[in-house]
Amino acid sequence: MQQLRSLWSKLVETIQVANQYTYLHNPTQEQYAVVLQRLSIAIDEIRGVFMNLGERDGQRGLYPFEPIKQIHAAVLAVGFGSNATQEKLAKLRELTFELWRAVRNELLKEFDREQPTYYHSHYASRDHWREILGEKVGAKKVVNEL
Repeated sequence: MQQLRSLWSKLVETIQVANQYTYLHNPTQEQYAVVLQRLSIAIDEIRGVFMNLGERDGQRGLYPFEPIKQIHAAVLAVGFGSNATQEKLAKLRELTFELWRAVRNELLKEFDREQPTYYHSHYASRDHWREILGEKVGAKKVVNEL
Protein backbone atom coordinates (compact mmCIF):
# COMPACT_ATOMS: atom_id res chain seq x y z
CA MET A 1 0.00 0.00 0.00
CA GLN A 2 2.91 2.38 0.75
CA GLN A 3 4.23 1.91 -2.78
CA LEU A 4 0.80 2.80 -4.17
CA ARG A 5 0.51 5.91 -1.97
CA SER A 6 3.97 7.05 -3.05
CA LEU A 7 3.01 6.56 -6.69
CA TRP A 8 -0.19 8.55 -6.12
CA SER A 9 1.76 11.50 -4.64
CA LYS A 10 4.22 11.50 -7.52
CA LEU A 11 1.43 11.37 -10.10
CA VAL A 12 -0.49 14.24 -8.50
CA GLU A 13 2.68 16.33 -8.41
CA THR A 14 3.51 15.49 -12.03
CA ILE A 15 0.03 16.38 -13.26
CA GLN A 16 0.24 19.69 -11.42
CA VAL A 17 3.59 20.43 -13.09
CA ALA A 18 1.99 19.65 -16.46
CA ASN A 19 -0.98 21.86 -15.60
CA GLN A 20 1.24 24.78 -14.58
CA TYR A 21 3.02 24.49 -17.94
CA THR A 22 -0.26 25.33 -19.65
CA TYR A 23 -0.38 28.73 -17.90
CA LEU A 24 3.06 29.86 -19.11
CA HIS A 25 3.47 32.47 -21.83
CA ASN A 26 6.08 31.30 -24.34
CA PRO A 27 7.36 28.41 -22.21
CA THR A 28 11.07 27.76 -22.61
CA GLN A 29 12.65 24.60 -23.92
CA GLU A 30 13.92 23.94 -20.39
CA GLN A 31 10.39 24.19 -18.91
CA TYR A 32 9.13 21.93 -21.69
CA ALA A 33 11.88 19.39 -21.01
CA VAL A 34 11.07 19.33 -17.29
CA VAL A 35 7.38 18.54 -17.94
CA LEU A 36 8.22 15.81 -20.44
CA GLN A 37 10.79 14.32 -18.09
CA ARG A 38 8.34 14.28 -15.17
CA LEU A 39 5.67 12.61 -17.31
CA SER A 40 8.18 10.03 -18.61
CA ILE A 41 9.22 9.21 -15.06
CA ALA A 42 5.56 8.89 -14.01
CA ILE A 43 4.93 6.47 -16.88
CA ASP A 44 7.78 4.25 -15.68
CA GLU A 45 6.83 4.63 -12.00
CA ILE A 46 3.45 3.13 -12.91
CA ARG A 47 5.27 0.24 -14.59
CA GLY A 48 7.11 -0.32 -11.31
CA VAL A 49 3.86 -0.78 -9.40
CA PHE A 50 1.55 -2.38 -11.98
CA MET A 51 2.13 -5.01 -14.63
CA ASN A 52 0.90 -4.36 -18.13
CA LEU A 53 -2.52 -5.82 -18.85
CA GLY A 54 -2.06 -9.32 -20.26
CA GLU A 55 1.70 -9.27 -19.67
CA ARG A 56 3.23 -12.76 -19.92
CA ASP A 57 6.46 -14.35 -21.05
CA GLY A 58 7.10 -13.00 -24.52
CA GLN A 59 4.08 -10.67 -24.48
CA ARG A 60 4.40 -7.08 -23.36
CA GLY A 61 0.71 -6.52 -22.80
CA LEU A 62 -1.04 -3.16 -22.64
CA TYR A 63 -0.04 -0.20 -20.48
CA PRO A 64 -2.59 0.00 -17.63
CA PHE A 65 -3.09 3.78 -17.47
CA GLU A 66 -2.84 4.94 -21.07
CA PRO A 67 -4.09 8.50 -20.44
CA ILE A 68 -0.76 9.38 -18.75
CA LYS A 69 1.02 8.47 -21.98
CA GLN A 70 -1.56 10.53 -23.90
CA ILE A 71 -0.82 13.56 -21.72
CA HIS A 72 2.89 13.10 -22.51
CA ALA A 73 2.10 12.92 -26.24
CA ALA A 74 -0.08 16.04 -26.05
CA VAL A 75 2.63 18.07 -24.29
CA LEU A 76 5.12 16.83 -26.87
CA ALA A 77 2.79 17.98 -29.68
CA VAL A 78 2.21 21.46 -28.22
CA GLY A 79 5.91 22.16 -27.88
CA PHE A 80 7.47 25.31 -26.42
CA GLY A 81 8.21 28.93 -27.26
CA SER A 82 6.10 30.55 -29.96
CA ASN A 83 4.78 27.14 -31.06
CA ALA A 84 3.03 26.80 -27.68
CA THR A 85 0.31 29.36 -28.33
CA GLN A 86 -2.16 30.30 -25.61
CA GLU A 87 -4.88 28.53 -27.60
CA LYS A 88 -2.88 25.29 -27.77
CA LEU A 89 -1.96 25.54 -24.09
CA ALA A 90 -5.61 26.08 -23.10
CA LYS A 91 -6.62 22.99 -25.10
CA LEU A 92 -3.76 21.06 -23.50
CA ARG A 93 -4.97 22.14 -20.04
CA GLU A 94 -8.48 20.92 -20.77
CA LEU A 95 -7.24 17.63 -22.23
CA THR A 96 -4.83 17.06 -19.34
CA PHE A 97 -7.61 17.39 -16.78
CA GLU A 98 -9.94 15.17 -18.78
CA LEU A 99 -7.30 12.45 -19.10
CA TRP A 100 -6.19 12.81 -15.48
CA ARG A 101 -9.78 12.43 -14.24
CA ALA A 102 -10.03 9.16 -16.17
CA VAL A 103 -6.81 7.82 -14.62
CA ARG A 104 -7.60 9.17 -11.17
CA ASN A 105 -11.01 7.50 -11.06
CA GLU A 106 -9.57 4.08 -11.89
CA LEU A 107 -6.36 4.39 -9.88
CA LEU A 108 -8.20 5.37 -6.70
CA LYS A 109 -10.09 2.07 -6.91
CA GLU A 110 -6.78 0.36 -6.12
CA PHE A 111 -6.78 1.97 -2.66
CA ASP A 112 -8.63 0.55 0.29
CA ARG A 113 -10.40 3.83 1.14
CA GLU A 114 -13.22 4.50 3.53
CA GLN A 115 -15.59 7.38 4.18
CA PRO A 116 -14.02 9.75 6.74
CA THR A 117 -15.49 9.69 10.23
CA TYR A 118 -14.92 13.43 10.59
CA TYR A 119 -15.00 15.78 7.65
CA HIS A 120 -15.53 19.37 6.60
CA SER A 121 -17.62 19.88 3.49
CA HIS A 122 -20.00 22.70 2.75
CA TYR A 123 -21.77 20.41 0.30
CA ALA A 124 -22.45 17.65 2.83
CA SER A 125 -24.80 19.98 4.68
CA ARG A 126 -26.24 22.13 1.88
CA ASP A 127 -29.38 23.19 3.76
CA HIS A 128 -27.30 24.70 6.53
CA TRP A 129 -25.19 26.71 4.08
CA ARG A 130 -28.17 27.81 2.01
CA GLU A 131 -29.48 29.53 5.14
CA ILE A 132 -26.13 31.29 5.65
CA LEU A 133 -25.07 32.12 2.09
CA GLY A 134 -28.34 32.14 0.19
CA GLU A 135 -29.42 29.92 -2.69
CA LYS A 136 -26.03 29.66 -4.43
CA VAL A 137 -23.74 27.46 -2.39
CA GLY A 138 -20.09 26.78 -3.09
CA ALA A 139 -16.69 28.29 -3.63
CA LYS A 140 -17.81 30.53 -6.52
CA LYS A 141 -20.40 32.20 -4.31
CA VAL A 142 -17.88 32.75 -1.51
CA VAL A 143 -15.19 34.05 -3.90
CA ASN A 144 -17.65 36.38 -5.62
CA GLU A 145 -18.47 37.91 -2.24
CA LEU A 146 -14.82 38.79 -1.54
